[in-house]
Parts: sequence; C-alpha cells; structure tokens
Amino acid sequence: MRFLLIFLLSTIKCFPQSDTTFLYLSIGESHYESDFTKYGKDFSGFINIPEANNSAELMGDYFIKKGAIGKTITSSENSFVTKKQIIVQTKRLSQLSQKLVKSGSYVVVLIYYCGHGLRNSISSSPLIVLGNITYNPEKADYTKVHKDFIGIDEILLRFDTNTSVFLFMDCCYNKYEYVLKPPNKFNINVDLLSEIIVEKQNEIKNRIMDNYIFRKNMYVATAANIDSCVSTFPNPLNDSGDYVGPICRRTLLYSAISPSSRIEDLVKKLQEVDFDLLTSPILVKSRSNITGSTNP
Repeated sequence: MRFLLIFLLSTIKCFPQSDTTFLYLSIGESHYESDFTKYGKDFSGFINIPEANNSAELMGDYFIKKGAIGKTITSSENSFVTKKQIIVQTKRLSQLSQKLVKSGSYVVVLIYYCGHGLRNSISSSPLIVLGNITYNPEKADYTKVHKDFIGIDEILLRFDTNTSVFLFMDCCYNKYEYVLKPPNKFNINVDLLSEIIVEKQNEIKNRIMDNYIFRKNMYVATAANIDSCVSTFPNPLNDSGDYVGPICRRTLLYSAISPSSRIEDLVKKLQEVDFDLLTSPILVKSRSNITGSTNP
C-alpha cells in the first residue's frame, strides 16, 4: 500500500475578497534513506513515495493559478527535503506575512506537505517524517524524535495571531509510543519557544504561549481518521497512471469542475462526503483542539 502525508494550510471562514493575500509553501518528500547499513536496531526503513513530489508540484501549480505567492520544494534521490529547509521557508513566510499585515492586507498561509507522517501518543499532534530518518521512533525518546522530526508547533508557532493558517494532513496518521513523556502537557517544543521569544523580545513568554494554544485561526485537517493509514489514488485528470494524495485528488477534481472557484470554496468542498467516492472527506479541527488533547 502506498502511504502519504500531505500538509496544507488554508482557512475555513469566508475571506475578504479585497486586500486578501495568499502565501503558500508546497513540499514533497518522495525519497527516504535506502542504505540499510545506516539503519538503527529494529528499523526497516520508510518506503519511497513517488506520488509525494507529484502531489506537491500539482498543488503548487493550483496555488499559483489562484494567485498565491510562494514556493514548491521537492526531494530527489540524492537530496532529501531537510528539517532546516522547511523551517527556513516557514520563517520566510512568517516574515512576509507580518509585512503584508502591517500594510493592511488580510493574509492566509497555505502549507502543503506530502510524504510520510506519524502521530504521537500524547496528543493527536502530527509529525513530519523526513527522508534522512534512520531509526524507529517507537524506540527513541521524546527529545530525539522532536529534534529529528517536525511537529506542527515548529511550523504554526512561527506565525502571528493576525495571520490565518490552516494545516491539511493527507496522512498516515498512526500513533506511536514515546519512551519518555514530553516536557509539558501542551506538547510545545520549549527550545523553539525560546528561540521565538528571542526573535520577539518585546513579547512575554506566557502571552506567546497562551495566544498560540487558544488560537482559533489555526486549523489542522486530515484525510483520515485517527490511527489510520492513507493510500494514494489515480490522478483524475489524466490516464498516464500517476497517483496523487487524496486531498490533491479532490483539489484537482474541484478545480476542473469549478475552475473559477476560490480557495475557501475548495476547503469547504474537501469536507463533503459525496464529492469523491474514492476518497474520504477531510476532517477539520482548530489547533487548540488538537495539541494538548488525547482526543482528535
């Protein structure tokens, strides 16, 4: 079975049609470490996902057609997408969004990730699995996993409360057990929080944390229910035999049916049960209902 994780950020409410700016980052991680001599004990590796790069490219094209500004990054056989790359790109989006907000624009950030993914056992917060992972996360402690993987906090916490952010996960959403429990009940990366406090020296630590935990303009959507795996599906717009993730497939279908539709219309359509019989509707939660709770 082919497994897929896709991360996308958008918004659920109706956006103001004037002075709204869409920013995007589309990421595909198709390649994973194949040198078994680098594998740790009890680790059999993550399979490559050719569909991940394809989906990321197609979603990037869709965002551009809708007027979004951003970038698509994908892996290659000799070059994985790294944690540093993703963090650098999200920082750039955050800095640009702050400038746009100050100029009077309403900003919506869309981040789409396609590759392997996991869910931790403490909350339903997802983790991005990067191509260079060579050990079994179930055999590693919390600190190591959050050093090498990417949690949603490390992406979402970088954006101010006046920017709308929506995280779509078309993912293998299986949980795994930590050897050690996280350092705080909200599952927030403390080192990351400290870094952001240094960047924003005029803000108070508790205020940053409170604003983040209870924010209502951050959303996370999954293409599968909790503890589920996700398969890829045929591209509905051609007969070439290429496969895409479920959210990508639904996006392509809707863009073909309604080419003049808005991004917010797409988000609503993705949630409809009967829109595409091959794929499941996305499930949307606000960020405050995801991290810090053991129930999705």
